[in-house]
Amino acid sequence: MRIHNAIQQSSDLVTSHEATRSVFIEMALEKNRKATPFISEAKHIREISRQIKNPWDLLKTNALQGAILTACGISDKALKFFNDSDKMEAATNFIRNFLEPAGEAFPDELTYRFLITRGDTLGGMMRNFAGKVGESKFTDYLLAALRVNKIDYYMWIKTKNKYTLHGSNLFEQQHYYDIKALHWVYEEKPYLLIYNTNVPAIEKNIDLSLIAYKPILSDYDVITDAVNFMTENPSGILGFGELKGGIDPAGADEHWKTGNSALQRIRDAYGPHKLNPKTFFIAAAIQKAMADEIYKQYQKEILSNAANLTSEKQMVSLVEWLIKL
Repeated sequence: MRIHNAIQQSSDLVTSHEATRSVFIEMALEKNRKATPFISEAKHIREISRQIKNPWDLLKTNALQGAILTACGISDKALKFFNDSDKMEAATNFIRNFLEPAGEAFPDELTYRFLITRGDTLGGMMRNFAGKVGESKFTDYLLAALRVNKIDYYMWIKTKNKYTLHGSNLFEQQHYYDIKALHWVYEEKPYLLIYNTNVPAIEKNIDLSLIAYKPILSDYDVITDAVNFMTENPSGILGFGELKGGIDPAGADEHWKTGNSALQRIRDAYGPHKLNPKTFFIAAAIQKAMADEIYKQYQKEILSNAANLTSEKQMVSLVEWLIKL
């Protein structure tokens, strides 16, 4: 089943200036929201450190020891590899080289350098968030299609290494970021969509994997069962998709290259076995050159379907195709 109505030419896939601007504004607002706790921490650090006359006395203040290490430029992730001796050495060198030369202004120096490291942390959070936003928007379209078609669905949410089953009447939107699998039945055919899973045939992570599989409707590790099914019953694999939620035009071409490469590996792995899982590509940032490539593959049916995540028409078309594949 192919749906061509939403894409008539390659230019239809190109992200508009208005869509790019809108998402950039949305991301900027979210970035400021996520920055608020870091700003509050920095203010707190500055006020406590202003009550101390000598920067070396900072080492005696438990509340500031972590702040000093952050100001050193050591991320929370990197800090896990430091023992107590390593931490003391880093803090001592930092005070000697940066805080002591600042004189009475050392509280400000500490605060500014703390914020620089937290800025890196915030950047990483936003990169992850961009992908999660794209995933959430895709899920929103998909669930809307299921509801409009009067199709019941079940979702597995993963939090703290635990999978929890949710029915369509119990679902809340804040869980969109945590979905690991989504199940529905259409015309007596079962479907299971798996998010961000390592596909056995290529040993690589694929954003979206769709299989004709009826899972157990309970709280359990549905992903392990689904991966075993793909290994033992490759003919039950329906399709694979790559989803790129980033909106920055500067990274658009790289997203297409990585996504296209992943989908081609799928075709290469299953093609020789006379299996032909459908492949589809969804992205928020699509520029003209990549739109031409995507559309060319779409016309030749190398790529089964495609959509710009910022286009309501294209996304509705794609999810309608997906739920009945």
